[in-house]
Amino acid sequence: MVKGMATLVAEVSSMSRAVGFYRDLLGLPFGYVSEHWADFSIGANRLGLHPPYREGYVPDQVKSGWALGIEVEDIAELRRRLEEAGVRVLAGYHQVPGGVVLDFADPDGNLIQAIQHGAKVSDLA
Repeated sequence: MVKGMATLVAEVSSMSRAVGFYRDLLGLPFGYVSEHWADFSIGANRLGLHPPYREGYVPDQVKSGWALGIEVEDIAELRRRLEEAGVRVLAGYHQVPGGVVLDFADPDGNLIQAIQHGAKVSDLA
C-alpha cells in the first residue's frame, strides 16, 4: 500500500516569509516556488509549503502534532543564526541518545527539531 513519504507539508500564512526562512536562513535547496506552493529538498525527502487549508488558522502559535526533524553539522552555529534572525528558540539544548537537539519554530509556529549527531550539551556551553 504505502510506498514511502512523498512530501511533508507545512501550512504558512505568508509564502514569501516562509520561503525566506527555509531557503535563506536554513539554506534548504528549493525546487518550485509560487504564491500557492513551494518545495524544498531535505536529503531524499521533500518539504512543501502551502497557504492555510482552513479558516481560523493562527500563524504564530506553536503547533502540536507533527514536527520537522533536520540534521545539522553545527547546532551552535544554527542557534546563533536563528537568534540573530529573531527566531523563537523554544528550549535550550537537550541531550538525546546519539546527539544534541534544539527545538525552534518557523514563522508560522511549525515545530522544527534540529539534531547534531555525536555532540554533547556539555561541549556547547
